Amino acid sequence: MAAITHPVSIALPVPWKEQNYVLPPLLPLTFLVGPNGSGKSRFAESLKNHLQTCRLLGTDRLDGMQRNRGLGVYGDNFAEGLPKQYFQHFQSFSLLTGSGIDTIPLLAERLDIRVKVEATLSHLFDRTISLEWNSGNLMPKAFLGVGGAAYRLDSDECHGIKELLVMLTHLYNDESQFLIIDEPELNLHPQFQAFFMQEVRKVAGNPKVEPGKKGIILITHSPFILDFRSIFELQSVISFSIDHLPPRNLLTLDQRSIESLTTLVSRINVHHKQFFFSDNPVFVEGIFDSQIIQAIQDARDVSVPGAGSCIIEAGGCDEVNKYLLLCEKLGKKAFFIYDLDSLFTGTLRGCIRNDTEVSSFLSSLGLGSDFSQYCGDLDRVLTKMVKDFIAASANLELKDVYDNSLAGLLNYLKKLPVDNNGNYAGEALQRARIAVLVQLARDQDALGKVFPAQRLSEVNGRLKQIANALAQKNVLLLTKGALENYLPSYDGNPFRIDEGQKRRTVEKEILYLSSKPTDDELFERYGELLENIKKLPAKEEVNFDEFLMPILGQLILDFQQLTLKRPLWSLDQMRAQLFQAADGRGRIFEIDEFERGAGTDFAAKIVIKPGPSVSRRHVIISHKTNAGMRDFKIINEGEPSS
Repeated sequence: MAAITHPVSIALPVPWKEQNYVLPPLLPLTFLVGPNGSGKSRFAESLKNHLQTCRLLGTDRLDGMQRNRGLGVYGDNFAEGLPKQYFQHFQSFSLLTGSGIDTIPLLAERLDIRVKVEATLSHLFDRTISLEWNSGNLMPKAFLGVGGAAYRLDSDECHGIKELLVMLTHLYNDESQFLIIDEPELNLHPQFQAFFMQEVRKVAGNPKVEPGKKGIILITHSPFILDFRSIFELQSVISFSIDHLPPRNLLTLDQRSIESLTTLVSRINVHHKQFFFSDNPVFVEGIFDSQIIQAIQDARDVSVPGAGSCIIEAGGCDEVNKYLLLCEKLGKKAFFIYDLDSLFTGTLRGCIRNDTEVSSFLSSLGLGSDFSQYCGDLDRVLTKMVKDFIAASANLELKDVYDNSLAGLLNYLKKLPVDNNGNYAGEALQRARIAVLVQLARDQDALGKVFPAQRLSEVNGRLKQIANALAQKNVLLLTKGALENYLPSYDGNPFRIDEGQKRRTVEKEILYLSSKPTDDELFERYGELLENIKKLPAKEEVNFDEFLMPILGQLILDFQQLTLKRPLWSLDQMRAQLFQAADGRGRIFEIDEFERGAGTDFAAKIVIKPGPSVSRRHVIISHKTNAGMRDFKIINEGEPSS
């Protein structure tokens, strides 16, 4: 897919940290992606000035194409139609602001475009367009079906159809070599987002090579717009970050990376595409891992989306490793939770091998700087342990797998394939090593019957250092093997996880988590798994009290002043006066108790009314309460006041 422009240097607008940015060669179809607030629209404005004959459609492209009702002087801007003498002004205004107000005049002047647009809308929505002139004014009308009543196209048509009307008109207009559309998904059903992308593909191209084609740049938050068909289209992404570092792209991928990511493109579904809109996505290996992690975060009352993150199941450690590569290239601070087998049977080592942070961490511990070599040393120790265990098993009194964990390990090892010499090789050897580590995590005392404590401590220590090194890259390793080995309700084979048992286990755990256990209970149940989950991006639940406290303080102050001014007033009179304020405080608070003492002394109970996210609570106050210093405490119902 040939590039349209040569690299040029542009000045990035504030608040980018680096002002000069070398724009990469644009592909015929380019996507600008990233989280909200990452500056994509402002970047597009700067980009427009560096592209020849470029048309921009902003997010307000329907401005002027609706009827404003109900506020007196604000009425229908074009009740009599669009004046022809203003057509040039409409075009100038649209070019300047990104508005689509010039769409109707353009359709009136370009029959070739109108035929395409009307045919498309008729095919999709059974609409017929009619442009009628009356005393120099152009009145756009539409008809639904055959013989349907006419209505105003610009003001009375639904937003989705008007969005397509505007975008298709400028898509088919060959007068501009580039078209930038900010959030083309606005008001569009996912089906019609997909349809629009089909039309985009027909037009996207290099206008200098193919007349009638144009370069198209889409700023989007929709996974339906990110319609990747090949690695080259994946490379058309320009990714923005919330910290306003210069945008990143994938145009400089080496051949090995291209080959790795090519197999990923066809498997990136709508759910996976959340990745492109997050600075810190979380990747797990499977759907059950995702469900458990999300359920634990929900039980902790923390929000993953609130932190601008998402949990994506990548479908196995090899796929996760490809996302790791993608994150490195696009500068995303992603988090990964890996099963133990990824260290032995996946390509994790290759992805991490040359990482400077991991190398520096190992060096700081005096363990060298070669991550692969350090893991290889563990491989050799584990290989010898496998051989020693099988040799020693003949002298051990091993009972049934359900009575003795070492018997379970032995039975598993015996089922792994061996070569002609009776030795494990390839993946079988890797599986055997993993099994020893899983056994060590589950029952170190049992393995102590076979191996000296020093060797077990060495293996544990080496695995811990590997896990710590990986954590430098936010790769969180589950050292007990699969995630299911951390779930108390899982009672299956710890070395080979059965899918059916996995599903049933996850259902049981989610049911337990729905009871909202405490943090201490969660830690007691999940241990290391919970510690890893706590490292993932998440935001605490919304703290309403932070905003309630100053309002409550003012209410207490008003209450104290009113008791001084009106020493004979009853509770009902106090309520009536305090809650007549226009700020609606009576919707949040009520006075539940009020007792006067000697002189100006009093005691009262202010109740905070329950709501969707707020439980019923109260505050005990008196004439001594220092509201300005917030000398009061919000108490949950049923909790002692002292």
